[in-house]
Amino acid sequence: MMGLPTETYDDIKGIADLAQKIVDTFYALPEKPKGKSVSVNISVSNFVPKPFTPFQFHPQITRDEIMEKQQYLKECIHSKKISYSYHENKTSFLEGVFARGDRRLGQVLLKAHEKGCKFEAWDEYFELQKWLDAFKECGINPEFYANRERTYEEINPWDHLDYGVKKEFLIKENEQAKKAITTPHCRKKCSNCGANVFGKGVCFEKR
Repeated sequence: MMGLPTETYDDIKGIADLAQKIVDTFYALPEKPKGKSVSVNISVSNFVPKPFTPFQFHPQITRDEIMEKQQYLKECIHSKKISYSYHENKTSFLEGVFARGDRRLGQVLLKAHEKGCKFEAWDEYFELQKWLDAFKECGINPEFYANRERTYEEINPWDHLDYGVKKEFLIKENEQAKKAITTPHCRKKCSNCGANVFGKGVCFEKR
């Protein structure tokens, strides 16, 4: 995956480095079958911020940034033993819009349907321009949903839903992620996320 918050170009290069390490390890094996080659496939998706997660506050990188990073990763691959595929930036952008959208996007969905948008998971049917036209005709800026950072104080469209985990916990986890601090597994230590408010499931530490 690429486009994660706090990501660096060294992180992206690390994907290619890992693939190369796998190739090198294969050819270094003394018991390697004679005459056998190796093929390593890299498949990279684009990060889409999702509700109910610590990264729900972060912007999705722009389509131009996605293409730039995809090209950079391609340039970091130097072996014909490594193949590389990636998720199209157009569909990732639309996913980013609807992932954190509100009820206003309902009219966009209807308008896009009227324009003939269907089977959008199939590349041969997907036409981003029709969606962009639908957004424009509805007076809605899609970048407002996908490509902007949200403050902790902002009221999100999903904040009224009670899914157990507290928003304060997501904020704490986001700050931890910025500092590269990991959170212990629930089986090792309770992090007080709030999920056990339902009185069900597994809780490994009484509070």
